[in-house]
Amino acid sequence: MNKFLTTAGAAIAALGLATAAHAVTFLDIQQYAPGSLLTAKWTQASGSNHGGTFTITTDVNWANLIDGTTGVALLTFTGSSTVAPYTAGPYKIQDTISGTFSIEGLDGSHGNDTGVNILSGSFSEILLSGLTGSKTAAVTADTGLSPPSSVTYASDVFTGLAGGGTDNAFTLSIGNLDNAIGLNGSGNLKTFSGVPTGSFSSAAAVVPEPAAWGLMLVGFGAVGAMIRRRKPVIAA
Repeated sequence: MNKFLTTAGAAIAALGLATAAHAVTFLDIQQYAPGSLLTAKWTQASGSNHGGTFTITTDVNWANLIDGTTGVALLTFTGSSTVAPYTAGPYKIQDTISGTFSIEGLDGSHGNDTGVNILSGSFSEILLSGLTGSKTAAVTADTGLSPPSSVTYASDVFTGLAGGGTDNAFTLSIGNLDNAIGLNGSGNLKTFSGVPTGSFSSAAAVVPEPAAWGLMLVGFGAVGAMIRRRKPVIAA
């Protein structure tokens, strides 16, 4: 292939890759009193019903990973599912969880008054999973799932977040469970409580990196050189 075309093609590809959306983790949370309170709770459905409810109500330390600001907020999280869990290798998985969450400021951090919406939203098709017999679990909203999770965000603090759907994701890790991961006699995931931590991400547009700009300039220069070489010959 013509060397100039190869270089120009690489430049154009670099432009496409550099401007593509990618996931940026912008917020971390940790329980305000870690280890002392089991505030994240999965409650199995009653009787022969399938599914259950996952809830969190606790104060958290939050960290803005964009500007380094930290603060204290109230985390409220509620999700439920009506389908049966399943086993995948050594893991127990409860999927098709839908619900809402909010992280509300408590200490006036980030120049905001108490009650400001640090982050809130709704979600669907997220899953709860854990290694059978272990005392840790994860609640995951991920576009790589099938069907993919859908998450919408709203915030008074963070601007430029993706509009929603599969552009957003989060992961909550639940540790120190008071009951090991497993199924009960009805085939439902057993009730447990634990300590939550988590992170939230969103797709964001990225400008080309300096190396990509350099490659593009070389490529565009090569295209220009080709054009100059291929001036039309005008008949006399």
